[in-house]
Amino acid sequence: MSSEVDKGSSTQRKEGESKRSKPILTRSVSQLAVAEAQHLVLWKKPLSTIYHLVQYMADNFVYLYSEIVRNKIFVFCGIIILIGSYFLDNIEGPHQALFDAVKKNGYWMSYWTFLGFLSSFGFGTGLHTFLLYLGPHIAHVTLAAWTCKSLDFPEPPYPDTIICPTQESAESVVSFWTIFNKVSVEAICWGAGTAIGELPPYFMARTARRSGENLEEEEQSSAKKKVQELVTRFGFFGILLCASIPNPLFDLAGITCGYFLIPFSTFFSATLVGKAGIKMAMQTSFIIIVFTESYLKMVIRLIAGIPKFGAILEPYITDYFEQQRIKLKLGQDSNDGGLVSFLLTCLVTGMIMYFVISTINSLAQQHLIQELKKQSKSESKKDK
Repeated sequence: MSSEVDKGSSTQRKEGESKRSKPILTRSVSQLAVAEAQHLVLWKKPLSTIYHLVQYMADNFVYLYSEIVRNKIFVFCGIIILIGSYFLDNIEGPHQALFDAVKKNGYWMSYWTFLGFLSSFGFGTGLHTFLLYLGPHIAHVTLAAWTCKSLDFPEPPYPDTIICPTQESAESVVSFWTIFNKVSVEAICWGAGTAIGELPPYFMARTARRSGENLEEEEQSSAKKKVQELVTRFGFFGILLCASIPNPLFDLAGITCGYFLIPFSTFFSATLVGKAGIKMAMQTSFIIIVFTESYLKMVIRLIAGIPKFGAILEPYITDYFEQQRIKLKLGQDSNDGGLVSFLLTCLVTGMIMYFVISTINSLAQQHLIQELKKQSKSESKKDK
């Protein structure tokens, strides 16, 4: 009797050890794959990086083609609608005014939505389009509003170019709320784009969970663990809080939501409200307040107070804003923007190049990690 108990207990111990050893093996394989993939970058292995990038694009093209075939009815209906819209757009009639308005506003909204998507897409390597595009646009409108004492900018050239109206309008009142309302469409579209850009981590993690794969359990900081706990414990409101506060860890929230199979409607609605509503309102308000004339002078004084560099930067910054005021009043657009304009151009170019290179490296590394995991699984099956 005792021997049977000993055998049963030894069998249970072996099963427990095998169960415990399996996650450890999975984690070690994931960590090795990630560690090896980190060396796959353009400046170290350009040919290998390009090869894995092409393979990644080819795999996704095959997946896209299969999805098109699977949803061929919807694709066919979409093509019919596009062809019909094209012919209606080229036929003269009273509907042309409506078509022109839809095209103009549709392009404008799509432009800012795409910039928002670029900002959050890329698992932490997104292009910071708020700093590069939306922030400067809001600042330019704010500066123009206080300089022109009006928001009735001539259309066209607005929004491509902002110049002061030739005639003053008594109905145009410049205030924080009128400026906020002027830029609200582009700000909301940008926020909606950032919400759409958070979907890839969510869907990838959900697909991995349904296929039986484990999340890569790397060493996590306390901040990452708190984000996971917040999302899994509070659901909609936890996601809403993470989306509303600017933080670089929201990708982890998307991965957590996907892995724990939180409904898409819950995840996307909370993300959309947080990013296109709350976060957008906070960022837009901050830019408007900072670039209001009285506050702008205070900001310039603060810059002048920076040790060593403040006295050097102050005249350039003051001259830059003065040139902007002159161009707004005279309706001129000079190519000579001075040192500040040149530095801003260099900054934008550098950040775009960084985004492109980081995206190439990230996609190539993802393909390499997938290949290494497949090799590990096939080898483990052969050993069995």
